[in-house]
Amino acid sequence: HGSTLQLASASHDDDTMEQLLRKLDDEDRDPAFPPQDPLSAYLEWNEVPFQIAVEQAGRNIRRGLMSKAVLARSVSVKAERDINVHRMMSTLDELYPRCHLYAQAPDSEECFVSSTPERMVEVRNGALRTAALAGSATTGRTLVEEQQNRRTLQTNSKLWREHSMVAEMIHGALESISDEVILAVPEIVRLRNVQHLSTPITARLKADKGFVDALLALHPTPAVCGTPQAAAMELIRRLEQEPRGLYAGVAGWLDLAGNGDAAVMIRSGRILRREAQ
Repeated sequence: HGSTLQLASASHDDDTMEQLLRKLDDEDRDPAFPPQDPLSAYLEWNEVPFQIAVEQAGRNIRRGLMSKAVLARSVSVKAERDINVHRMMSTLDELYPRCHLYAQAPDSEECFVSSTPERMVEVRNGALRTAALAGSATTGRTLVEEQQNRRTLQTNSKLWREHSMVAEMIHGALESISDEVILAVPEIVRLRNVQHLSTPITARLKADKGFVDALLALHPTPAVCGTPQAAAMELIRRLEQEPRGLYAGVAGWLDLAGNGDAAVMIRSGRILRREAQ
């Protein structure tokens, strides 16, 4: 009771990678990029190993070894020509203006990109800002459907358990390095195709603590790992078929004064010329 098995996969309520790639060819989207022939792409993945991993994780949860596990799988999208990373980032910026964008080596043979609404942590002059972002529902195809999904998001006990688990973990992790931690009233963050439960969290760090201390205290969050953290991490290492690499990591900036800002790269992909993973 009260346990959650959350799966991180490409079958998400947001646009799939295939849909995103097709949007990149909208010649009216950005005049900085010349129009190209329509992009064709297809998906590849092996479902069976992932299903077996899910079943094993479920058994561990039912035995009480953990309360939540977040498993990831890799899905490949193969295109007929090279993927234009600059065009992709421009499109993502337009479609998801509230998200944090990241591209590592966009002009190289291999590039890692991310567009995520989830800030890991921001610290400026000892003032910390983050949020518990967990519990999701689609926006829907009509206004009526969106309102219905929003009501579900507001009243569904399973989604609230999932959200509370993340909020409590963040609060507990920050208590040891902060003089004060404040959880605001939960709200709903709406993106283009999905809406999330979000609890803004602020804190005043202790005088000898800074951005790196906060980052180490929070990463990995239950949104990309599970709870308890150690048990979930061990399960992920044992069950996932491929190493995560930069997926579910963090990207941002920091300075020598203890300030910084970083986001969780949970919605991301690796671009290998004509393939996106």
